[in-house]
Amino acid sequence: MYLKIAQRYRPFSHTPGIVIPIPGTFFSAQIFPGRLYLNSWDGKKEEIVWKWRGPISSFTCVQDLEKGCIIVFGKGEEGYFRYRIESTEKGIIVKIEKSPIEEGDRYVEAPYFKKQSRERLFLGVTKQQDWEKIQRRSDFREIYPIFLKLASFLPYQKEEGNIFVPAIFPTLFFGMLQPRLTDEGYHNVLQDIPSIHNPFSLIRQGASAIRKHFFRQEGDTLYLLSHLPKGIISGRYISLAFSLGEIDIEWSKKILRRVIFRINHRGTIGLSLQKEIVDFRITLDGKSHKHLAVDPLDLREGTYFLDRFQK
Repeated sequence: MYLKIAQRYRPFSHTPGIVIPIPGTFFSAQIFPGRLYLNSWDGKKEEIVWKWRGPISSFTCVQDLEKGCIIVFGKGEEGYFRYRIESTEKGIIVKIEKSPIEEGDRYVEAPYFKKQSRERLFLGVTKQQDWEKIQRRSDFREIYPIFLKLASFLPYQKEEGNIFVPAIFPTLFFGMLQPRLTDEGYHNVLQDIPSIHNPFSLIRQGASAIRKHFFRQEGDTLYLLSHLPKGIISGRYISLAFSLGEIDIEWSKKILRRVIFRINHRGTIGLSLQKEIVDFRITLDGKSHKHLAVDPLDLREGTYFLDRFQK
């Protein structure tokens, strides 16, 4: 049994020169209609010049966080072009999918990271994912799910000097969620930068900070919706890993509605729920009973369904 999220995360931009992190590596792509720069966090830079003639119309860059790649397309004087930027075990490949003139694929050596987690967040927003409009709206109900999806492609690292705070989000990131360690926008909020060497660690820091609003584990206790951000009324957060397996959670009107545990090995876990909740119903193998919120759960292998959370 699973909760599902149908929303797909593929933010896009029509802005020439936008900088986009490449999923699964520590490289970013700065994309112009006729030129492409692949930039590593440590200063390595590759330039690719395209031969198609302009003016270029319908120029579009898509950060496809479902397939873990960037797709670029447009139409020049000779016709339509489309290429894909993707991190693979052999490095970064720039794959030409359609071109009106002869252009070859390009390769750049780069570290490759397999997708780290399956978690997915949805906070009720289904608007078109035009990145410039998302930036203007500054609605974290749109930004948080995309941000967490991007973070799922990066490895866990030892985090030093955690400086991620939602209030300074515009300072820490530019382009389409490209991290930076300097206040290039002159927001005057980053006075003392801690000793962070790789700016991509900010993505993992941010994901950890966002996740704790909805879910965290401390010892044998799971905290669900313990610090729900203001303005986030309903949502789903699925495939969250914890010590005994995975958990899906759903809430509306700021109150838990459904929780699903998929347990891989037996153990006892405590739940720290919203203070209004007194008890809930728990179902396993078609058999249900009421359970007090303050009592721990003795879980064995299987799928547990929790609902009817009562105040």
